Amino acid sequence: MTDVSVIIPLYNKAQYIRRTLDSVLAQTYSNFEVVIVDDGSDDNGPEIVSSYDDTRIRLIRQENAGPGAARNYGTQCSEGALVTYLDADDEWMPGFLQTSVDILARHSDCDFAASGYYIGPDKIDRGRQLTHHRIPIGPWRLPLDADQEQLSYALGVFHSCATVYRRWVIEKYGGFYTKNACNYGEDVYLWLQILFGHKFFRNEEALAWYHWEASELGLSSSRKSFPIEPSLLDSEPLYRNCPVHYHPLLDRWLSIHALRAMHLNVELADMAQARQLLKAFPAIREWNWEYLKLRVKMLCPDVIPHVRRFKAEMRHLTRR
Repeated sequence: MTDVSVIIPLYNKAQYIRRTLDSVLAQTYSNFEVVIVDDGSDDNGPEIVSSYDDTRIRLIRQENAGPGAARNYGTQCSEGALVTYLDADDEWMPGFLQTSVDILARHSDCDFAASGYYIGPDKIDRGRQLTHHRIPIGPWRLPLDADQEQLSYALGVFHSCATVYRRWVIEKYGGFYTKNACNYGEDVYLWLQILFGHKFFRNEEALAWYHWEASELGLSSSRKSFPIEPSLLDSEPLYRNCPVHYHPLLDRWLSIHALRAMHLNVELADMAQARQLLKAFPAIREWNWEYLKLRVKMLCPDVIPHVRRFKAEMRHLTRR
């Protein structure tokens, strides 16, 4: 019986899939299966996968339906009691699976294990960042009295390349969001439900590497606009699956996220999206300083490139 199912959605990532697969096969823990879901690729990524001679690797195919649908299909076709996901351009450190399996074996009250991860070519250590922002190491559940800092950063414990779940947790919420072939924020929709409903174990050590420079869908991509995420457009199921005593925290989280999305759309000159969000989340106006900054951006979009350059220079100076 396979202990861990590794689900990898594959769409036009021929340039990176070998690096990803090699990192899985280099794991010190070996009782796993790898289910790779070709989501309608038109490059030679599937052929590269087929060249591997390892019985643990299985390639299945579907018509292009987006990353959430590919992960869900892979989950349905897998059998491990534990499930984890790895995008086709990211990679693991050799001890990722062993550490995660050991954590969940020791902590039966925790429903998933989240490790730290590196971000981008500079290998920014996200695990240490979260500790700095008061997200505890070890068994933890979002407290009902979580302050703004904890609420803002708690979802950062999740990443598609750094989290191992008990299968029933994924199945409880029906997996990732798939309506309208969603390909942006489909993971956040699931993570929100898990965050508000479950205790977990956070391991600070970076055991995965998120290569944002290879991403076509993430915030680091060159896209000129971003759709409004389903968590902001289709929130009724989120409230239905969220314990009632957590509803005020969910209200606050969605408002925080809407504000961030507004800033992003304003910086991309997508004022229509920003106005739609402001209409949907009028409570943002009550955050005087943040709302003022947003209004300045909306009224004076020409200053945005100068502010961005200033911030980049300040980050560069602090790294020296």
